[in-house]
Amino acid sequence: MKKISVITVTKNCQKTIERTIKSVLTQENEKYEYIIIDGASTDGTVDIIKKYSEKLSFWVSEPDLGIYDAMNKGIRKSTGDLVFFLNGDDYLLSKNTLANVRHAYEGEDTILIGRVRYGNRVSDIYSDVTPKSMYYDIFYPHQATFIPKSLFDKIGLYSLEYQISGDFEWICRAISSGFRLKWIDYEISEFSLGGLSSSLQCIIDEYNISSKYMLLTKDAYLKDMENKAIERGKTYFFRYVLKGSEYIDLAQERLFDMGIAAGNTIQIWGAGFWAELFVTFFRNCGIYVDNVFDSKPVKREILDVPVTKFSKKKANMIVVSTELYDEEICKKLIDEGFIENRNFVSFHKLRDEMIKLFDKQNVDYKYFVSSTGLELLK
Repeated sequence: MKKISVITVTKNCQKTIERTIKSVLTQENEKYEYIIIDGASTDGTVDIIKKYSEKLSFWVSEPDLGIYDAMNKGIRKSTGDLVFFLNGDDYLLSKNTLANVRHAYEGEDTILIGRVRYGNRVSDIYSDVTPKSMYYDIFYPHQATFIPKSLFDKIGLYSLEYQISGDFEWICRAISSGFRLKWIDYEISEFSLGGLSSSLQCIIDEYNISSKYMLLTKDAYLKDMENKAIERGKTYFFRYVLKGSEYIDLAQERLFDMGIAAGNTIQIWGAGFWAELFVTFFRNCGIYVDNVFDSKPVKREILDVPVTKFSKKKANMIVVSTELYDEEICKKLIDEGFIENRNFVSFHKLRDEMIKLFDKQNVDYKYFVSSTGLELLK
């Protein structure tokens, strides 16, 4: 029976760490060890860890050089055949998770990757679909990744060069070294959306990591990856325009040209991350949002605007306020008889028009360009 080393890296997770610990210690029919590396928490996390110390194989609370330094500490202390990382605000979804993973084990040269839940989504697996490239546009969740410990001896530990994307760099390193990925159709854990994956530094690091390994392996899709990075950059800086009072006058002019004038009433479709930004932005431009449409309304309202299912009777001009489902919603609106740029505006159309207003002298933008060599605003 192969032993799994479960490693939790945590810092100041008092509200969630006990749930994480319990999800591991209640695993059934499985041989495992549990290691916790705490980064000198000050909020009560350590007191919770101490409650379970007798059931832990090892734990420590001390300063570190970041998450990947802490993960490397855990690897060095581990004695299992497979290494698995579960963050201090994540948890396993079943008492049989580790047992089910062990049954999928194929040997020391194969990395196992399952599914994770995040928000209202479940991550994709690529067992039946071959992606264009393994070095970009794929989500590799370390909260569902089981790595043979021997691979760390063969290709090294996590690099400390990347504060946010070190796990992505390691996976790219493993793939380029010829090691195999096996996708397993099983939900491993629920993880918290902390926002780092959409940060500017993450976009920069992932682009540079992808470029490095795609050039190294002569990957044919390098240009496509660059275009994806440009799209991510545009979406990131689009937020600056939505939030910036200095862009309001220019935005009103651009919106007027798009058929959305000050004093108009519109609807937005999408009650997720972008909804509050859109409602606030349009209000600042003198445009009233009277409904937020959503296919599965969870919230009752957003900034006093009711959230409801789509109703053709309530719609006159819709702006799509979700990037992820932009294409799907636009198709539905066209099927309903709406005409693009007359009765509705896509997320990407609004983004691409508003980003033209963005100040190229912005410090963050100049940092992005200098770090990647990519120019978004030509």
